[in-house]
Amino acid sequence: MIRARVISKLKLFCLFEAMTRGWLKSAAVCLILIFPNLAISSNSHEHFASLFLAENFAAVGDEVFTVPRDVQLLTHTIGTYERYLMILKVNFGYSQEEARKLISEAEFSDLTISDLCRRLPGAPMDNFKKLISFSIGTSNIQSMVLRKIYATIETMRLGWIKSFSNQALEKMYRNYFETDHRENWDEIHLSIPKSFAIGEHQNQYSQFLQIAKEHGAQIKTYISVVRSYLNKASDHFMSAPHTDGVDITSSIFEDEEHSDTKKTKYFTFEILKHLLDQVSQSGKELRIHAFEASNRGPFYHLLMQVLAKYDKPIRIRIGHINHINKQWLELFSSNTNLKIRFDVNVASNITLHSANVHEIIEKMKLIHSFGYSTDLGSDGRGILPGTSYRAQLKLLNTNGLQYKCLKYYVP
Repeated sequence: MIRARVISKLKLFCLFEAMTRGWLKSAAVCLILIFPNLAISSNSHEHFASLFLAENFAAVGDEVFTVPRDVQLLTHTIGTYERYLMILKVNFGYSQEEARKLISEAEFSDLTISDLCRRLPGAPMDNFKKLISFSIGTSNIQSMVLRKIYATIETMRLGWIKSFSNQALEKMYRNYFETDHRENWDEIHLSIPKSFAIGEHQNQYSQFLQIAKEHGAQIKTYISVVRSYLNKASDHFMSAPHTDGVDITSSIFEDEEHSDTKKTKYFTFEILKHLLDQVSQSGKELRIHAFEASNRGPFYHLLMQVLAKYDKPIRIRIGHINHINKQWLELFSSNTNLKIRFDVNVASNITLHSANVHEIIEKMKLIHSFGYSTDLGSDGRGILPGTSYRAQLKLLNTNGLQYKCLKYYVP
C-alpha cells in the first residue's frame, strides 16, 4: 500500500518535471526514481584485449602478419600442442587427425601464427579472424575447454596490440568505433594490465582513449591485478592515480583455485584490507572478479572475513553473478559501509560457464530484492558471440526480465 502511494506521488512528480523541464530530461529522472535497479551503462564489464571485434584487427591489413616472429610463435601464443589441437577443433571444426596432418607435433615449435593461417584452407586473414574469436557453435564443447581457449585468445590478442605500430592501432581503434553499434561503446568500463596504465604500453592505451573521446565515448579505466598477485594490487592502484579504480581479476578458473596453493599464497587479511583502505580513502571503486565459477574456497573465505566488518565506506562492484546466493547478499547488506553493484555478463557466462539464462534472471531478481543494482557487461565483446548490448538485452527480455537500460532501451 505504501509502495503504491510512493509510486503514485512519483508519477505526479514526473508529470510536473515533464511540464517544466521537458520530456527527455524528465524521463531519465523518473526512471531512476521509480526503477533504481536498472542498468545505467552500455558496457559495464570488459577487458581491453577482448573488446575489439575480429574485423577490427583485420582492418589493420598486412601488419597482422608482420608483428615480430617471437610474438607469433605458436609456442608463445598457443602454448602447447594439446592446446593447438583444442583450438583447431573448436574454432575450425578439425578432428585431431586433421589438425595433426596440418601441423605435426615435431614442427609445432618452429612455426608461427602466420604459418598456421597460411596452411589452413581459405584466406589467411579469414583464418586469423577465426583464431581470435569463437565463430562456430560451442554448445557441445565442455566449458572448461572453452575457458582455456578463451584465455589463450585473450593473451594472443594482447600480444598483437602491444606489437602493432601506432598507425595500425589507429586503424583498429577507429574501425571499432565506426563499425560496432554505439550502444556497445557509449560508456565502457575497461580493465587494463599495469603496462597499459603506467608502463611501456601506456601510449597504446592513451591513443585508444583519445580516439574514444573523439567519438563521444565515456571510458572508465580499472587497473587489473590477478588474484595470485594480490600483494601487488595496492602498489598498482597507487601508482595509477588517473584510473577509476582497481580490478582483482582471474575468476575464470576459480573453481580449480583451491587445489593450487601457489595461487593462494597472498590471500591474507592484511593484504586485502590494506587495498580496501586505499580504495576507500581515494573514493574510487574496487571491482572484484568473483562468483563467476564458484563462491567457495580460500579467496571467498578471505573476502568474507574482510567485508563482514569493514568499517569504512567503500564502493565495490562484483564482476559476476553466476554463483551469488542469498547468504552472500545477506552478508553484504549487513554492512552499510559497503556500496555494492553487480555486473551481469549474460552471454559470457552462458558460453564459458554453461549458465542458464533463466538462472541468471533469477539471480538478478534476487540481487534486486536486496536493493542492489545490476549493469550489463559483455566480458568478451570481440571474442564471444551474442555479447552485444542489444543481443543480451533481447535474451533477457524474451525470457521474462524487462531489463530497461536508461540510455539504450531496445523494445
